[in-house]
Amino acid sequence: MKLIATDNANMTGHLDQKIGSFNKVVVIGLGQLGLPVAKYVKERGFEVYGYDINAFALDRAEKEFGVKKINDFTAMDVFIICVSTHKPDDIFAPYLDGLFAVVHKISNEAKNGTLLSIVTKIIENADRYLQIAFAEELYLYCQANHINFSELKDALNTKWNVHILEPRDGIGGHCVPKDTKMFLDSSRTMKSKILLAALEADQDYRKFREMRDKQFKSDSTVNDRQLLPS
Repeated sequence: MKLIATDNANMTGHLDQKIGSFNKVVVIGLGQLGLPVAKYVKERGFEVYGYDINAFALDRAEKEFGVKKINDFTAMDVFIICVSTHKPDDIFAPYLDGLFAVVHKISNEAKNGTLLSIVTKIIENADRYLQIAFAEELYLYCQANHINFSELKDALNTKWNVHILEPRDGIGGHCVPKDTKMFLDSSRTMKSKILLAALEADQDYRKFREMRDKQFKSDSTVNDRQLLPS
């Protein structure tokens, strides 16, 4: 069995390269991500099957896109895993039981030589977290040193391989923080020092924003430099 961690663009290229060597593709998890993936793969000319613990999701995929239901994986050539990685009642909390259950099922039923393509955003979102945290810390640096952040950002972004982001209200949403935490918790023997520092940088930036908002509301004369973390 071959394991490939990929994003949508890489998956597309890999499917194009392998179109003559396999035909039966199963998309596991037919929700917000999996259903569009199943539709796209079917449009590429593959025989697409779907697997989901939610009967409604299976029925919808079959009725709307012709994705066939399946429970036995023995005849499948390719597995694309699109299961949720957060708890049902808490979108910010990592949850891997479903993913592990799927991988266990595949390991027991997949035939030799199967291509396993895991569509996951964990590392991509961790990288995104780093980019935003750097922009937040750079903003704080500019405040501390009387530098116009917007002008500096625009100047830096004229270089073809540099793209400094615009910090806003802190790193939000549920995918980026959740997947970053999941990546940090994925190894018992190593913790990413740079990601741990990024978490701290985001907290410092959030505190700065909160204190500045309070300053504006109270019409205080305290300047931004006095609000910076020591």
